[in-house]
Amino acid sequence: MKHLRRIVPENLPFGDSGLTVSAVSTQLGVSPSTLRSWDRRYGVGPTGRQAGSRRMYSAGDVERIRRMIRLIEEGLPAKQAAVESNEFPAHDDARPVDVADLLMLARRSPESLDALLWRETMRDGLVSVWSRLIEPALAELSENTQGARPGHLVETVIYGALMQLQKKLAVIAGPTTGIRVSVASWHDRFPLATVVGGALQWEGMDVRIQIISRLKEEEAVTILRKHMDSFGPHIVVAIGRLPLAKEQFSELISGTQASFFLMCDDLPDFVHPKLQRVRTALACVEEVRALVQSVGSKAWD
Repeated sequence: MKHLRRIVPENLPFGDSGLTVSAVSTQLGVSPSTLRSWDRRYGVGPTGRQAGSRRMYSAGDVERIRRMIRLIEEGLPAKQAAVESNEFPAHDDARPVDVADLLMLARRSPESLDALLWRETMRDGLVSVWSRLIEPALAELSENTQGARPGHLVETVIYGALMQLQKKLAVIAGPTTGIRVSVASWHDRFPLATVVGGALQWEGMDVRIQIISRLKEEEAVTILRKHMDSFGPHIVVAIGRLPLAKEQFSELISGTQASFFLMCDDLPDFVHPKLQRVRTALACVEEVRALVQSVGSKAWD
């Protein structure tokens, strides 16, 4: 299996090799023939292409095409859009991206935020981008006491960008190993749940995310049980302040063959032989991966 610190397949890096015209077409929703036409007519194509080599697009190339598409949608002719799309240089890869960059783009240019998150994920991995950029940005926004006008909540822009990133990763994810994983999350931790689920999906696991918003402990366990009966997971990851009744939760764990991971500060004195605690997203993903590797995928059939 691939290592989780890099959430991009070895044959699709955004760096030395770049992305193929087919991958860019899928990502941007533009046909390969149109991309080739723009390259021939306007020079909007792989900037580092060499004679006789495959057409591989860098992150900057993709970002420029994205700007060109947006300008065309705003009414500019393709030729003018191609010229103007090159007037805004891409982020300087030599300078590390920080939380301030993410917040600035979330407020001023959501399209550029999408491109930034994609580029950073291709380079450092989804879990790293969450821990280094997205989670600190959301924490900083939570301390804002000035409020926001309707339609201008920066958090929702970041959530939307995270969901778009997940969809793009799903398109190029490798084939599933058949191992089913449920990520159960209290509703206020759903972004973290999507990050953990997305990272495990990249590892080839078939992942479902179950959001729980019921306040009563018995109802929360019932929802989780019904989900497990429907999906039949081999592994269950519980995230956030889940209001799980200890006795019922213990019975649920004992009554299934699934392995359980708990990532939350609640139930500090709850122990079970089939339950493993983890503290961070990276630890959770790596422990699940290690379990799968130690057992072997065929053992989960």
